[in-house]
Amino acid sequence: MPQGHVLQKKDYYNAKDLFMLEFKHVSYETPDHKEIIRDVSLQIDDRFVAITGPNGSGKSTMAKLVAGIYVPTSGQILLDGEDITNLSITERAKRGVSFAFQQPVRFKGITVKELISIASGKNISVAEACSYLSEVGLCAKDYINREVDGSLSGHNTDYAGFSQSLSEYLLSERPRALVLGTGGASKAVQAVLADKGFDFLTVSHSGKGDLSYEQLTADIIATHHLIINTTPLGMHPSEDACPPIPYEHLTTEHYLFDLIYNPEVTEFLRRGQKEGAMIRNGQRMFVCQAEASWQIFCKI
Repeated sequence: MPQGHVLQKKDYYNAKDLFMLEFKHVSYETPDHKEIIRDVSLQIDDRFVAITGPNGSGKSTMAKLVAGIYVPTSGQILLDGEDITNLSITERAKRGVSFAFQQPVRFKGITVKELISIASGKNISVAEACSYLSEVGLCAKDYINREVDGSLSGHNTDYAGFSQSLSEYLLSERPRALVLGTGGASKAVQAVLADKGFDFLTVSHSGKGDLSYEQLTADIIATHHLIINTTPLGMHPSEDACPPIPYEHLTTEHYLFDLIYNPEVTEFLRRGQKEGAMIRNGQRMFVCQAEASWQIFCKI
């Protein structure tokens, strides 16, 4: 190392052949043997890393594996070279690993400073709390005395991304819509449709929707010209899968929107296109989400 060189954290990791965080052939299956992550290996030694991907691709599962909420079915997770695979959530938290939710936990009457004090395990000063807020890019004077309630937003960019992409796709048209799926992405889609004045029905296998897939008749398809897939069906590598709707009833008056963008043309879109329907994938929505995230970051 050159004389006078200040040892940075990345230098420390490189010198010791370590990484801040490392996955070694990590796989995870749910208790009912549904495979979520398969043989993932990665090394991270940067301070800030974003993992992106469509709904159902395993992003949240990876975060929960790091935090200890889930335990890998196989493989190892290392933090600064230490194997933390079997450490508890509490033990990981003592090493600086935590899991933050998109929507903040709400405690009526508790201020941001009080919550930081609880998290630190001691009654910290205002100056200490402000330094913590500054580290994550928050203006201390705007947050230190605020209550931890619904006014602290986690910013769901699904809404912003879908809203912008849909407006570009349909312009001023407002056809009746079918929303396939009832998960988290579906909730954002439903909120956009409601705010824009669309009439819509949700469709689900689980019984949580307005209709089941078996109830999709020719008449329903004929009167709902916008069909939006919010499920992971058709996403790489399971590219042959698609929502079980009666594609034969689609026409040139239909618009199909798939939140998935890998592959570029999903089986859902391919079958719709074959019947003459107009199609759009989730790539533009993803770009709009990134733009919205940047705007939120700049405001903070």
